[in-house]
Amino acid sequence: MPLPSSLNLSLGGAFVLALVVCGSGCALGLKLHRAQPSFDWLEFGFVVIVLGLTLALWLGLILASIGLFSLITLSAVLIVLGIGGWLIARSSLRRATNPAPGIIRSTRLDVALIGVLIIGSVFYLRPHEFIFGGADAGVYVNMGAHIARTGSLLVHDDEVARLDPAAYPDVFREQPKDFLTRYYQFPGFYVSDSQAGVIIPQFFAPQAVAIAIFTSFGGVPAGLMATPLWGLLGLAAIYFFTRSLFGRRAALLAAIMLAANPTQIWFARYPTAEVLTQASLFFGLYALSRLLKQYAPSIGWGLLAGFWIGLIFLVRIDMILVAVVMLAAVVAWIAARQWHAGLTALAIALGVMSAYMVMHALAFAWPYTWNTYSAVFRVLFGSRWPVWIVLGVIGLIGIIVGLRRANRLSVERRSLIARWLRISLIVIVIAAAGYAYFIRPYREAPTTTTNWYDAQSVIATNYENLVRIGWYITPIGLGLALIGLCLMLWRERSGAVNLFVAIGLLSTIVYVINILNNPHQIYASRRYVPVVMPALSVWGAYGLVVISRARRRLMSAVVVIAAIAWLGGMIVQARLIGVQVDDAGTVSAFAEFDRRLESDAVVLMNDQSVVGFGDIVGTPLRYIFNHPVFVLRTNDAWSSDWLKIAVRDWQQRGKQVYVISNAATDLTSNAALPLEPRGQFAFETTVLEPTYTQFPDRVVPVRYDLKVDAVAKVK
Repeated sequence: MPLPSSLNLSLGGAFVLALVVCGSGCALGLKLHRAQPSFDWLEFGFVVIVLGLTLALWLGLILASIGLFSLITLSAVLIVLGIGGWLIARSSLRRATNPAPGIIRSTRLDVALIGVLIIGSVFYLRPHEFIFGGADAGVYVNMGAHIARTGSLLVHDDEVARLDPAAYPDVFREQPKDFLTRYYQFPGFYVSDSQAGVIIPQFFAPQAVAIAIFTSFGGVPAGLMATPLWGLLGLAAIYFFTRSLFGRRAALLAAIMLAANPTQIWFARYPTAEVLTQASLFFGLYALSRLLKQYAPSIGWGLLAGFWIGLIFLVRIDMILVAVVMLAAVVAWIAARQWHAGLTALAIALGVMSAYMVMHALAFAWPYTWNTYSAVFRVLFGSRWPVWIVLGVIGLIGIIVGLRRANRLSVERRSLIARWLRISLIVIVIAAAGYAYFIRPYREAPTTTTNWYDAQSVIATNYENLVRIGWYITPIGLGLALIGLCLMLWRERSGAVNLFVAIGLLSTIVYVINILNNPHQIYASRRYVPVVMPALSVWGAYGLVVISRARRRLMSAVVVIAAIAWLGGMIVQARLIGVQVDDAGTVSAFAEFDRRLESDAVVLMNDQSVVGFGDIVGTPLRYIFNHPVFVLRTNDAWSSDWLKIAVRDWQQRGKQVYVISNAATDLTSNAALPLEPRGQFAFETTVLEPTYTQFPDRVVPVRYDLKVDAVAKVK
């Protein structure tokens, strides 16, 4: 890739300045400088950085949705927003009767967090160079590159628009009948059924927008750095959230344990949306914990909590459990008559973000939304939809009435009921964990399913899910997390803790029962990154800190040994995962190949496999390097009339046409198109071993040997 120009680097500097102006201005506009209890400098800096980045993410998504994304436009909007915040803060300062409490010094444990982030950055800031098509990570990277280049979320492909619809079965892949749309161009890029030439990227777009922001000033190598940034901010979010509830010792221990977790190390460098989801969720839980403790300014914390928690619904489509817990919490607050202005601010911000998510899903990600939840939609919106509405209303009224009656009970009666509920829950959690780890792997047999996407048989290994979590967090870490969770259930009473436990426990239960993913490792463990691994880390750290407070010297020694064993076990497990960079050298290899092609060259990928090099190599050639690319998916395509007509049209418009095929494929005998050899596109890299049966502990080579032919003049 060419080095970023001085102009692009200047734009990057201007964007960083805009982030600081926006983050600080909005923080002051929300009166966070008057926070009670007071901020320390590290915490205030964290809030400013996170607020600026997440607002840039959301505003960037809005701009991309209307086709106006650019780093200059985004920076300008951020600066205007920040200046507005500063003006609001100045106005409120004039009306204030009491001086602001000021910002206090950070403690040594707080400063130690900087050390954790520095050490983490040594490993995290080495992102995998996954720019290929055919997998989620590559889709995000290619979406980001497209947004950075065009400013638009949707793809308007002129060559697809000019293509004869008779060619669609030959160059696009048809999806199952109950899927939207009928065809996809490449995996993750749907061909619109109603608008000629429009390609709809699959996923919700904030992760792609984050990549686009970085790509705008540093190219694809910088775009790949967006994910490690969220991974590091996720560690900081875990720290400040845990500190707000359980103190600095537990917070630092939780951040260290999560930072060393092999899944965190891997997916902080793998460009999917998991660590962005993790960071956004714990940003929100941090703000919510301060809101529920009734820290000032209540409205400011409510707006931040609603914005950050609502952001996760835009980042990932599957955060239903968080939505359910938040809805249950709102009902409980109403029933308990604990509502106040801060909760109103939370509801407004969360409602705005949720409404925007629905709009985004309908307007820009409807095929993905339908394909993910079509079975649910059929049940909810089928002929029995009035029944579901009636049942929902009755259930909601019943819950509110039940909670209000419970509030009328005497304090002693409520305490007794709560005590027995906690005991019952602890017993259930211990029994379920024991069954899932020690019994379920031997009682259930593996099942096999066929994946339509790649037409391969997949062995379902859900019966080993908890054991496999232990591969990464270690069995000692699992045991400590269980102890910490039980202690938390028994000791803690605050609403913020209950909310966190509900989200963490429900997410763990669901993904232990069914991982809802292709179970090959390490890829499958991405399901645990947003909630499960952070929750286990916090529970384990909490348990160690509580046990260390026991008035026995032996307990302190046990805690130290257990913490060292847990941390040491994860470091051992991460010895390869932490240093391996998948697909290293891929970006430069593609850039070098692109320099061999004319800028407007058309590329035909000769690949009839279900998902093969045509998708893997063709996707970045199309979306990163901006070449019109068509995969010839059927043998009939070579003898078709549309192909000759299309090639002739491209050549008449001055475009060179290339055919890329497997190096072992002989096309010279094919008289459909006159071909002239132009060498090879060959490169070799390495990836972490993909395995279904064991912990990935090997690196395997991957080699691509592709032949390049130029199409001579077609008469």
